Amino acid sequence: MSWTDLPDGVNRRITSLVRDGIISHTRRVRRARIVTATVVGVSLVAGGTASTALVLAGQSERARSAYCYSETSLTSEQEQVSLPPEIIDGVGDDEVVRAAKRAAMAEDLCGALWRAGVFSETGTSANPDLAICEADDGVLAALPKFDGVTDSRLCEEMGLLALVR
Repeated sequence: MSWTDLPDGVNRRITSLVRDGIISHTRRVRRARIVTATVVGVSLVAGGTASTALVLAGQSERARSAYCYSETSLTSEQEQVSLPPEIIDGVGDDEVVRAAKRAAMAEDLCGALWRAGVFSETGTSANPDLAICEADDGVLAALPKFDGVTDSRLCEEMGLLALVR
């Protein structure tokens, strides 16, 4: 049985559950960021090695996330997804392999949001090709690309680095 063989209403219900789960996750991540920012601020005032440890933790967390954009613009609507730790911490993988795995996972997760209709006002499914780029701070960005634009060209236009997949 494929997803197209589901009874009427089930597809909408699944899409609704996925969207609610993503929104809930996004809210938890945002709350965690506020708490982290508060803790970092207090630690910076207190000084010492605790603040250094928190800054380093923030850098590793950025490597574990990606932003899925609704348009080919860094100011468009976005959703944050978390990449599984085993992708980031691939034991025995070199940097190139880890980068390729991160890019592929970001593309899969962001593609799922598009297919679930998260970026559509009507909730309809879409499946654009996505360019996977990396910002200077290590965060990945998945941007829809159109008209045969290459990943490297789009990423460069956005001031980002294109990742090899």
